[in-house]
Amino acid sequence: MAVTSQKLKETSFRVAIFFLTSAFAVCFPLVVGKTLWPTGLSAGAEFIFWPATGVNVAFLLLFGWRYWPVILLDIFPVVLFLHGSWPQSVIGAIGNCIEALLTWWIVIRIGGFKGRFDRMRVVIALLLSALLAPAVGSLMVPAWLVYIGKFHIADFWTAVGNWSFSNGTAMLMLAPFIVAIRKGAWVFSGRWWQGLLWIVGGALCAAISFDAVFQEKQLNFTFIMFPFVILVALRFGPAETAGVLTLVMVSIYSSLPRYALWLTPAQTPATLWFVQTFCWVMAATALTVAALVSERRQAELHIVEEKSRNLEVSLREERARLDALRYQINPHFLFNALNSIRATLPLSEEVPRSMVTELADYLRTTLDHPEGDMASLREEIQSVERYLSIEKKRFGEDLQISISTVSSVHEKRVPVFLLQPLVENALRHGFETSKGRFYLKITAALSGSRLRIEVVNSGVWKDGEDKTRNKLGLENIRRRLHLLYGDRASLSLIPEDDWVCMRIELPMEEGT
Repeated sequence: MAVTSQKLKETSFRVAIFFLTSAFAVCFPLVVGKTLWPTGLSAGAEFIFWPATGVNVAFLLLFGWRYWPVILLDIFPVVLFLHGSWPQSVIGAIGNCIEALLTWWIVIRIGGFKGRFDRMRVVIALLLSALLAPAVGSLMVPAWLVYIGKFHIADFWTAVGNWSFSNGTAMLMLAPFIVAIRKGAWVFSGRWWQGLLWIVGGALCAAISFDAVFQEKQLNFTFIMFPFVILVALRFGPAETAGVLTLVMVSIYSSLPRYALWLTPAQTPATLWFVQTFCWVMAATALTVAALVSERRQAELHIVEEKSRNLEVSLREERARLDALRYQINPHFLFNALNSIRATLPLSEEVPRSMVTELADYLRTTLDHPEGDMASLREEIQSVERYLSIEKKRFGEDLQISISTVSSVHEKRVPVFLLQPLVENALRHGFETSKGRFYLKITAALSGSRLRIEVVNSGVWKDGEDKTRNKLGLENIRRRLHLLYGDRASLSLIPEDDWVCMRIELPMEEGT
């Protein structure tokens, strides 16, 4: 029972909003036309736009086709408050119903409408509707006016053309905006000041454009509006484009009262026809461009997401191989074996006993590392120090090591096994290309809000037979950094003179 009551309230609210908006959209152009041209214009040209078409189409798309009877309620305010005739009001309301239902069917069934005008298919369906649907509805009222003698038969097809463009243009300029208010994805979200600047710019362009048209100036400034709308379509999205088109309609209505007296009865129909045609073409072009840009952005986003998924899958495979290696090598057996080897060495053999101990400590760090992708920089440095301690005993004074870090970075979180591949690579290739002693320097410090880690070795970067292995190791690090940080982290190779520097920069969030 409670569910039924809630649904009834929701339906009643929708009907009320639909009726009030549609009634206003019907009465507004009638009042404007009657006020500006009390005696009327030839072929009913005083209806420059018919906003009710855009309103009716938008609400049927939002609420569903079953709300079409609400459109018939527009008969009552027209008859009661504007003293319209019952027959003409009924015929006009029926025409509006047919027009809105036909548009709904084309946009939903052919366009595959899913709540937004952000795809070419749905925009093409809307353009098709703006050509076909208004023509069906616009045939009815002129035919009645000819029948009762209010229109001359010669004005019939002119009136049908005028009203079809009036309805179709309003549909393109208003329906997408109303839909966007309810379901649109606004690029301006969170940047209201940018939206305000663009609104002011659009209002200024519209004022310059259409004031010049209505004043019949020889230099037509209408072209100013067209590139502005297209720029919005390219820079932002369908929702913002629809908003600018509605702003153009509002600007035209605001200019009409100021300049209607400038136009003679003979000039007015042609001028209004030009404005309608210009707005139809502009709206169609802008919505098409906005849909193309939206589809391109969606495709680029899909590519980025696909790359991210591939990176994640690749890293999972590598992690699985590492886990499999850990299981194959029983850590406890390995440590016990190394300790047994150490125990068999004479106490006088201090160097080999020390190397076995350090090797056990290093392997314990590598194989028994806790689960997770992150470790403190201090732990990473300690692991590298154990590795280098063994190498130092191998190479003696030929290997000179310098590790310099500031205490403020010791607890910073970094990806596990980040330094080991770089240090191992430096040793493998640095010795081969260094002259005399080999120098290895490791530094870590904060640079602004970023942690900069550098592994610098003497020698030159080797592009020989191990080039593929080098690239694979570096590419693996880059993929891990991209997966964890996106584009905010970097790994750079900087060869200079007789030195090679591998620099890693990581973003440091507050508290990390």
